[in-house]
Amino acid sequence: MICLLISCLAEIFVMNYRGWESRLFQPLTASPVISFDSGFYRNEDGTVTAVAEQDQAIIIDQIDQQVDNIRIDLQCLNQDWVSAYPVRIIMKQERLN
Repeated sequence: MICLLISCLAEIFVMNYRGWESRLFQPLTASPVISFDSGFYRNEDGTVTAVAEQDQAIIIDQIDQQVDNIRIDLQCLNQDWVSAYPVRIIMKQERLN
């Protein structure tokens, strides 16, 4: 029983160390320039829709601080089917001194 408890705690805390660490990351204070390639359509409400079944890329530029983690909120608009498309995130960042 103790072995089970120790293994569960190790799984939760040790194996998921990066997940726990990411909770301490601070949000960006800079205002990066975010652009999208031709596989995306920018909606009037400020959201972006993926419209092509090709490699899409999100380009994040002019970041003047260290980036430890990226979170992108996604919503599936077509609930009838599920599909996966590759999306590349391209970070253009100058080295901090």
